Amino acid sequence: LVRDGGCRWRDIAVAVRGFEDYRPSLEAAFAYYGVPLFTAKKSDLPSKPLPALIASAYEIINGGWEPDDVFAYLRTGLAGLTAEECDILENYCLTWRVKAGMWLSKKSWRLHPDGYGVDADAGSKARLRQINALRRTAAEPLIRLLERSAAAESASAHAAALADFFEGLNLSEKLAERAETLEADGRLQAAAEYAQLWDIVVSALEQLAAILGDARMDTAMFSRLFLLTLSQYDVGVIPVSLDMVTAGDMDRMRRRHIRHLIVLGASDERLPGEMGENGVFSQDERRALSQLGLALDAGEAEIWREFSLIYNCLSLPSETLTLVTPAYSADGSPARPAFVMNRASKLFGVPIRPADPKAARTQARSPALELALLSRALPEYPPAAAAAEYFRVREPERLQAVLQAVSLSRGSLSSESVKALYGDRLRLSPSRADKFSSCRFAYFLQYGLGAKPRKPAEFSSPEFGSFIHDVLEGVAAEALARGGFGMISGEALDALTDRHISRYISEALDDFADKSPRFVYLFNRLSGSVRRIVADMAEDLRDSAFQPLDFELDFSRLGDLASSPLPEGGSLTVTGIADRIDGWVKDGRLYLRVIDYKTGKRSFSLSDVWHGMNLQMLLYLFMLQKIGEKRYGFETVPAGVLYVPARDFILSENTDMTDERIAERRAANLRRSGLLLDDPDVIRAMEPGDAPRRIPVKWKDGIPSGEALASAEGLGRLSRHIGETLAALAREIGRGNIAANPYYKNSQDNACLYCEYAAACRFADGEGGDRLRYLKKLEPTEVWALLEGDCPNG
Repeated sequence: LVRDGGCRWRDIAVAVRGFEDYRPSLEAAFAYYGVPLFTAKKSDLPSKPLPALIASAYEIINGGWEPDDVFAYLRTGLAGLTAEECDILENYCLTWRVKAGMWLSKKSWRLHPDGYGVDADAGSKARLRQINALRRTAAEPLIRLLERSAAAESASAHAAALADFFEGLNLSEKLAERAETLEADGRLQAAAEYAQLWDIVVSALEQLAAILGDARMDTAMFSRLFLLTLSQYDVGVIPVSLDMVTAGDMDRMRRRHIRHLIVLGASDERLPGEMGENGVFSQDERRALSQLGLALDAGEAEIWREFSLIYNCLSLPSETLTLVTPAYSADGSPARPAFVMNRASKLFGVPIRPADPKAARTQARSPALELALLSRALPEYPPAAAAAEYFRVREPERLQAVLQAVSLSRGSLSSESVKALYGDRLRLSPSRADKFSSCRFAYFLQYGLGAKPRKPAEFSSPEFGSFIHDVLEGVAAEALARGGFGMISGEALDALTDRHISRYISEALDDFADKSPRFVYLFNRLSGSVRRIVADMAEDLRDSAFQPLDFELDFSRLGDLASSPLPEGGSLTVTGIADRIDGWVKDGRLYLRVIDYKTGKRSFSLSDVWHGMNLQMLLYLFMLQKIGEKRYGFETVPAGVLYVPARDFILSENTDMTDERIAERRAANLRRSGLLLDDPDVIRAMEPGDAPRRIPVKWKDGIPSGEALASAEGLGRLSRHIGETLAALAREIGRGNIAANPYYKNSQDNACLYCEYAAACRFADGEGGDRLRYLKKLEPTEVWALLEGDCPNG
């Protein structure tokens, strides 16, 4: 009509019986096709931002600063914070379960924004300062309202407190600015609503203060009465543009000068509308009584009123009338056309014909793009082919993006995106390498986009591990400064451990501020476990010729020593932190051993290393082999790697276990796993005696044996394999590979089992480019055979 008939949008009206059933679909369809639409309605005032802010503010001060109430208040957009600032503050509150006491406290929040087990650096301190500033912006107006409302005893005093709250937030200016912004964005109807909000709220407040005056009441009563007063108001708007299609219920169609009328829902169940059943008797009962001679109104008047309504509405247009009936009714059964359709068809000789939904897609850009996608499934359908050709010539990027989305392919990153996300100097820590080997898409989400799940801070296994690392590092470094663990008695060691535990509580836990008694009790139990773990480490180092050289060695601080060029350009920098580096000097050569404390149940697996996972300790070991002489002043030799259990164990035994038996069981559970150099002198330097209790080696006829042993040649092959693996990973990252290809060993060991990105990934094996990557568990002998095959010349 508008394109070919020369009419304006305002010349068209849409009518339907029971308009509210159609409103959401109609508004969405008109927006999709780019047609301006006005639907006469009155907005529900309590759902608007200003009343919502007031309601949330009273919920906060009356109820106890519940997180839902606080952020409902902040996200109205009128409380002084942007949406991004609300996110920052909400993340902190979610992480630390912020309650009323923390909001009302005059002390600054001190807990780390990322939760437990994270060291504070300049960046985290800056974020914490920002969070405290946001907290003050959010809380100070509410605290002032709380204090003034608590002191108020009358309705007029409460009204003055609320008016002061409005003034503190500059609400009148903010609402005016919001209305101007909406008007500039073309959202004229929303702008008109905002323009009315301030006057309505102020009028309601003045009305309540004038009526109630000095009536005594508390804050809860005043807030209920004020919100009840607001609920009686509506926000009505007139058409905000002169050129819009008008839509509404048939009984509200009063306009003249309608050139074209479209009547939707012209089915038997809507036209005529349902007759009301007033009085005691139903329509059937009324007719039955009438047949018995008792004349009652059978509702004919109401029927004729409905027919009159239909006539008045259908006679409004001056040029065209379009009647549309649905194919199916609300319950899914086939719908029957209304009687007016059949009558109009006979009267004017116009047949009833089905609509062509595909043809409608050619009338606007958005549906035309949808039509273009049909060209893949229906290449012989001319409109689809024409739409596809249009977008292929005019907007090829848009068409390609939609086609890729339809194909369910995740695609790959462009070289520009790779540089923007990862930089020219690729930083690859063992944890990053593990993540990429585990699943390319998870790596992209975590290290490319920086996405991370929002979850409360809990002192779970990872945080317990950080706690243990912190205490072990502090105790071992101080023991080394005193001449080694051999110079420290058991009592002195316990005192030293307790001092470092207290330091951790002060620095990381803010001296248990706002922590529950249960948390304090459980932490004290964990502290007992830490004392036993420290004692095991001390005993190990007293017996061993290997002694600590470095604690928490940060490879990122080694600069160019930890970097190497890549064949495709750029460089690869190995980052990460090694828990402990031990060394032993023999014949002028320094034998190095990497120690990693594990609070979980992970054990060393040569099969994982072959598949490019769990490279951490070996990667550190071979990096130190290259740079060790510059760092330590000796020619270095790799002596091996060990996972050291850093957790206490619950023993399932009879209650009459002896202390010796308990000690034996604990010692067995603290046995290490790893890979060691097959050299008798090295093995004895690690643990003297013919029956090692800690290292995973056995002695047989004076010769060490076991799957945890590797020759110097084998370690060399393994070093080359890890180097090639890292180079291959770097190439894949550089090519922008973000495929969802999670590894799968079994139902209890796969990348998707505990993946934090499952909701964002929506992995579906076999759809698009999503594929599981099945990994076979290899025995150590198979891995060594594969390595020899890769490196037949050693």
